[in-house]
Amino acid sequence: VHPPGILYLLTPFTWIGALTTDAFGFYLARVFFMVLGTISVVLIYRLGSRWNRTTALVAALFYAVWMPVVRIERTPYLEEIGILATLISILLILEGKYPRRALIISGMLLGLATSTKIWYAISVVALALWLAREKRIKDALVLGATSVATFFSLTAFFIWKAGSRFFDLVLYAQVVRRATDITFASRVEQIFNLGSI
Repeated sequence: VHPPGILYLLTPFTWIGALTTDAFGFYLARVFFMVLGTISVVLIYRLGSRWNRTTALVAALFYAVWMPVVRIERTPYLEEIGILATLISILLILEGKYPRRALIISGMLLGLATSTKIWYAISVVALALWLAREKRIKDALVLGATSVATFFSLTAFFIWKAGSRFFDLVLYAQVVRRATDITFASRVEQIFNLGSI
C-alpha cells in the first residue's frame, strides 16, 4: 500500500468524468500521464546535454523506448509522478538561477512524489546526500525539511482518519515485505524486459 497522494492529481479527471462519462474522464487522465512521460523524455535530454548532444540523444531515446517505461507511461501509474519530480528536482538544483527557491520547489515536488509512492523518499535522501557531499549542508536540510513538510501536508487528512493504520500499511508493511520465490535473475529480466528480446 502506498500513500494516497495520486488522488490529488486524479480528482479533476473524476470531476470531468462525473460531468461527462467515466470513460472520457479516464481517457483524459491517460493523456495527461502520457504528457508527463513525454516531459520526462525532454528533461532526460536536457540533463544529458550537460555532457554532449550524443549523450542526450542516447539517454532520451533509451528511456523513450525502454519497455517498462512504455508500459507505465501510457496510463495513470505512480511512477510517472516520481520520475518526473526527481528529474525536475535534479535540474533545478543544477541549473536554478535562484538556489534557495529551486531547493524549496524541488522539496515540494519530491514530497508530492513520496506522497504517491513512499519509495521516492530514496530520491530525497539521495539528493540531500549529494548536496551534503558538495558542502551544501544547509541546502540539504532545506530540501529534506521541505519534502517532509509537503509529504505530511498532503497526507495529514488520511493520517488523521486512519491513525496508526496509515503507518502500518504505508511504512511498516513496505519494510517487512514477505520474501517471494522470485529470483534475482527473474527480477532483472522483468526490469529490463529481457523476455521479449
